[in-house]
Amino acid sequence: MVRKVSEMADFAYVRQPEARGLADAVNTARPLVRDEPFVVLLPDDVILGGPPATRQLIDCYESFGAGVVAVEEVAAAEVSSYGIVAGEPVDERVTRLRRLVEKPRVDEAPSRLGIVGRYLLTPAIWSAIDRLEPGYGGELQITDALQTVAREDALYAYRFQGTRHDTGRPLTALMAAISVGLQRPDIGPGLRDFLRNLDLDAET
Repeated sequence: MVRKVSEMADFAYVRQPEARGLADAVNTARPLVRDEPFVVLLPDDVILGGPPATRQLIDCYESFGAGVVAVEEVAAAEVSSYGIVAGEPVDERVTRLRRLVEKPRVDEAPSRLGIVGRYLLTPAIWSAIDRLEPGYGGELQITDALQTVAREDALYAYRFQGTRHDTGRPLTALMAAISVGLQRPDIGPGLRDFLRNLDLDAET
C-alpha cells in the first residue's frame, strides 16, 4: 500500500528552515510552484464526505479564475483560533472576500467564517508575501497576505461540503481516526462492534 502511493505522483520536498509562519512556509515552495496555481493542504485538518475538498476548490477556481480558501462557520469560543473572513456573498457557498483577520477576538471578528486547512492560491500570493511584515505572534501570516490579494486582485471563500476533523488536539485526533476507521471496509465492521460493546458508564 505504501509503495502504491509512490506511484501516484512525483514528489519533491522543500523544508522551512525555521518556524516563521504559514506564509513563510508557503514561500519556500515558490521555486517548485513558480507561476502556476497551487493548493495548500494542512495535514492537521481531515475532511471527510462529499467530493474531495480540494476538488471543490478547483471547481470554484475554474468558475471565478481567482484564489479560493475553504471556510466553515466556527463557534464563538473558537473564533480566536482561526483566520476569520467576510465579504460579499455570491451564492450559498461562495463569498467574494473583502476582509480577512488572523485570530481576532470574538467581539472584533468580521464574521464567524473561519479558514480551514485548504487553500487554492494563484501567483498573486508571491508579491503579497514579499511585502509582508510580521503579524500575529511575530510570524508571517498567510491571512495577511491573502488580505492583500483580496484587495488588489480577487479572492473567494468556499463553504465546502463534508465534515472537518481537527487532528491538532488529542481528542479531535482520536475522533478523526474513529471516523476514518468506520469508513474502511477492512476495519470498519470490527471497530463498529468494539464501539457498540464499550461500557461507557464504567469507572476509569
